[in-house]
Amino acid sequence: RLEWSVIKSSLGRPRRFSKRFIQEERDKLKQYRESVRKHYAELRAGVKEGLPTDLARPLSVGNRVIAIHPKTREICDGKILSVDHNKCNILFDELGVDVVMDIDCMPLNPLEYMPEGLRRQ
Repeated sequence: RLEWSVIKSSLGRPRRFSKRFIQEERDKLKQYRESVRKHYAELRAGVKEGLPTDLARPLSVGNRVIAIHPKTREICDGKILSVDHNKCNILFDELGVDVVMDIDCMPLNPLEYMPEGLRRQ
């Protein structure tokens, strides 16, 4: 009984799945994405060097990616032509060039971009 109360108290108070909860989680996600974008921008500008062990290598010009096409919403292969703060200009193999949000694309080979901390596990 004592063990169970210790476990229960360590979990904290349960939260209701409400609009407020969803909004708070979305705000946290938005904050996290902005901090990562800021770090990547500083890396590209040469202000900072090196990556934290939990952060993936940023996408850069010439990388092959898998992305969701903004008009057709299809998942397609492509190549990055330019990288902006939160957008990438991508040359899709079959659909031409289009601007894609950074959250809608990922490297063709994610293992190459995986953070060092996760790669060791």
